[in-house]
Amino acid sequence: MFCSTIFITFTQNILRLVSSLLMMFYHACKGNAANLLI
Repeated sequence: MFCSTIFITFTQNILRLVSSLLMMFYHACKGNAANLLI
């Protein structure tokens, strides 16, 4: 039981980290594309 709780928390933290990184890359790419158009 304890192990599964740790695993779930760990997975949620990883997913949150990955999603924030994806958003960061997305905004960076969007900004670069806008700069190239100008």
